[in-house]
Amino acid sequence: MNLDMFLASIGFCKKTTGVWQLVGYVLMILKIAVPIILIVLGTIDIAKAVIASKDDEISKSAIKFLKRVVAAAIIFFMPTIVGLILDLITVGWTGEIKNDYATCKTCVISPSKCQVNPKNGNWCDNWDSQTKKCKS
Repeated sequence: MNLDMFLASIGFCKKTTGVWQLVGYVLMILKIAVPIILIVLGTIDIAKAVIASKDDEISKSAIKFLKRVVAAAIIFFMPTIVGLILDLITVGWTGEIKNDYATCKTCVISPSKCQVNPKNGNWCDNWDSQTKKCKS
């Protein structure tokens, strides 16, 4: 039994749901904030170079801006990449092991859909979909 199967068999994801939800919210904030910051900084760099009217600075700023746009795109698609990696890990798995990893994926990709029990931070099996809270 490898480490992935061992962690899933003990319900690792369901026992650490609160952590995965936090990771999901951090990724969501980064997904929005970082691309905006990078594009604003790149625009400022290019504007400075254009105002200075130096061709060398304009080309350097354009290259720097392009690198920032690529970095922003990578960060924007990070949750999707994480989801694909989790899908690749579970290829061929069935039952509770696959369900446990689905918990991790749900909490990282869509943290608002993560069913966290506020008492212990674990996955809530008795979820009320109307109130979006764990039934005691």
